[in-house]
Amino acid sequence: MEEYKKVKAEVVGIERKGAKFWKKIKNNISKITKRIRLTIAVILDLIDFFIAWIPLVNEAWDIISFLILLIILKHKKLAFFSLVELPLLGLPPFSIIDMFLPICTFVVLLDNQEEGFRVQYP
Repeated sequence: MEEYKKVKAEVVGIERKGAKFWKKIKNNISKITKRIRLTIAVILDLIDFFIAWIPLVNEAWDIISFLILLIILKHKKLAFFSLVELPLLGLPPFSIIDMFLPICTFVVLLDNQEEGFRVQYP
């Protein structure tokens, strides 16, 4: 049988009770803001769905939705992906494509998931 030796050990890194409370509040606020951003993006895409067939209004709405995404996103460079719809004019074959592309929702989902990706160096 193996014998175990007694060693002197020091416990380091005990969290205080208040730290857990604030961490829970921070996580809840983060979840709520992610849901609010996603809701705003879905509303932007629904409006785009209904006005995509009007030529000049479609272009103006694409710029407005880009500016709104630029305000609400954490990673501002992702907002430029919403400008993919800009060349799709409100003309009939392209307007149908523009109607069914939920670009704002995709961009916000990418922004929300960005926190989970970490680069680990050896």
